[in-house]
Formats: sequence, C-alpha cells, structure tokens
Amino acid sequence: MKVFLGWSNTKSFETAQAFNEWLPKVIQAVDPFISSGIPKGKRWGKVLIDELEETKVGILCLTRENLDSNWLLYEAGALSKTKDAYVCTFLLNLKPTDIEEPLASFQHTIFEKDDIRKLIDTINKAVENSGERSLSENHLNIIFETFWPELKEELKNIVEKEAEVDQPIREEREILEEILAIVRAQERRQRQEERQIIIPFGEEMGIHEHPAYETRVWTTPVERRSEVVSKTPIKTRRGEGPKKPPATEEDDTDNNEDSEG
Repeated sequence: MKVFLGWSNTKSFETAQAFNEWLPKVIQAVDPFISSGIPKGKRWGKVLIDELEETKVGILCLTRENLDSNWLLYEAGALSKTKDAYVCTFLLNLKPTDIEEPLASFQHTIFEKDDIRKLIDTINKAVENSGERSLSENHLNIIFETFWPELKEELKNIVEKEAEVDQPIREEREILEEILAIVRAQERRQRQEERQIIIPFGEEMGIHEHPAYETRVWTTPVERRSEVVSKTPIKTRRGEGPKKPPATEEDDTDNNEDSEG
C-alpha cells in the first residue's frame, strides 16, 4: 500500500527520510514514496502525479521553515482529492496551534510516542481497507515497541540539529528598543556635525592671532565650509592690530571744539 511522504526544506526532508526507512519495518505491507527516490531520466512531474493518485495515506512533514510552503499546499490539495485517502501532518518541533489553514484542518501528529502509535494504527487500518494484510493489535504492539527507539533517536537528532542553527526569536519590545537606540545615536551624530566649531583665526588661515578676528567652521553632512568673520569691519595686515576707522566730519568738529576749549 502506498504511503506518500511530503516534504519541503532540509529538516522536513530528513524527517520524511526517517519515516521512509522506518515504516516498512513496522508494517511490511507499506510501500513508502518520497520524491527523492524518483529514478533519473523519469518524467518527474508525471511520476509524482501518478504516486499521488495511488496513495492511500499521505504524511506531510512540517517544520518551522516550511509552514508557508506552496509546494506542500499543492501536495495536500492533491492528496485531499484522492478517493479514500488519509491525509495527516507530522509536526516536528511544532504544536498544532502553530499551524494555520488550510493545513490546520488535517489531523496532526506530534513527536510523541503515543501520538505516533495512533498514526501507525491509522496506516494499519488503511492497509486493511485496501484489501492487503494488516497486523493484529498484539503483533503491531510488539513490532512498534521494538522499532520505536530507532525512530525516536532519528527524530531527536533532527530536532537537535534544528536547535543549533535556529536563531532565537526576539521579542517585539527588544527590536523596538534597538531601533530607538539607533535613531537616537544618529540624531546625536547629526547634532555634532552641525555644531559650530570656533577655531582661532591664525590656526585656520596662518595669520597672527588677534582678538579682533575668529574663524567659524560649519560642518554639515553635505559640505564643509570655513568663513573668516571679523569682529570689526576693518581688515588688518599681517602682524598689525585693527586700524582706527577714517575720521568723519563730525569727528573733526568734535576735535576742533576740544582743542579750542
């Protein structure tokens, strides 16, 4: 009897491969199919469609990485259209509440001994319904207990490898706090760049320092500019102090009055 093992993503494939090797040891009438087993040179699409049509039990292997896989949704839809087929999902390191529609409508099996035992019962029942020889309850119990440790170890190794590569999921608050810190740092940097830096006139222009002059430098993200600003409107030559402004007529009159007095 055909059992179709659907997968998408590396961890999902490893899970499907584990069931592919383990199921025939428990129920000998089972003939598992996994797409990686399609021979070279065969028309891959046609072989896959034929296998889906002949399948009596479909097991879709779900992991965190492939919950949104369009390919698995396609396989689930094709299996649902197959007459009298059982469609199940196996959740590796997932809970049933993690699954959304349309996959949420299928019967889920989690990585627990009792739940996988129920899945084996379903497969054994499908074998009986297909007219092939199924196992008695007692015989099935003995075989399951014999081979369960093997499957358990395989699946456990896959989960542990998944935990090694998975990045911890950060809380929304942590992400927002990090964004806020980055924005504030950028604002501080911008204010520092736009701040006016006062540099003595002589250091900037090579002219003797004089308190009448100073250089102001503005730094912006797009330009750097220097401007010599005089505290008085009169320029001086190198080494000289500020000159007195030219005398006006009013000043001459005042001077004459002072001299006459």
